[in-house]
Amino acid sequence: FFSPSHHMGDKEENFDDVDLAENWDWDAEDDEFADKVGEDFRGLDDESCRCLFTDKIMPSPQEALNEDKQQLGFDFHDLRRKLNLDFHQCIILINVIRGMVKQHKSIVDGKQFDSNEKLLAYMKENQQFESISLDLPFWSDEKYLIPEDPNDAMLTGFDWEEDDEMDEQACSQILEAAKREEAAATGFIQQLVKQGIDLNDLKD
Repeated sequence: FFSPSHHMGDKEENFDDVDLAENWDWDAEDDEFADKVGEDFRGLDDESCRCLFTDKIMPSPQEALNEDKQQLGFDFHDLRRKLNLDFHQCIILINVIRGMVKQHKSIVDGKQFDSNEKLLAYMKENQQFESISLDLPFWSDEKYLIPEDPNDAMLTGFDWEEDDEMDEQACSQILEAAKREEAAATGFIQQLVKQGIDLNDLKD
């Protein structure tokens, strides 16, 4: 048998639970849950990538390559086109750069330095970023197919369709063509007005 006091105690506890549920800050609870999920899954969609020649971290491989181009004059995609590199050769090049930069060595002549700053200054001064060619010995070394860092986002992110990005010249040409079309349309409208044609009538 259940005692009345025990039964009433259960009811009081139930009422307390209801009051607690009604007064609970569910928004704060949702925020805390979202933060927890964010911690657990943070990085799954992260494309952040270290530049090839510096330790600077960029939001994506594309931006990392652009940073190398802007700061050092090393244009990965231009070099790829110039040397007609296939996918595996691009992987080799990335791994060579990662390994040699880590050791502060020039990828062109292997000269050793005691800091990355001195290495980059030497390579820029001697125009070595433009001197990378298929004559260098590392292309045939299969060890460079093994990545320095298996999680290197550059290994999967370098192969984006750069051709889909319009260069400045193409954008300029499109803009000029649009301006010519606009000028022609404006001239046509002015001619209609001079001839006394009401443009509203044309709309009807």
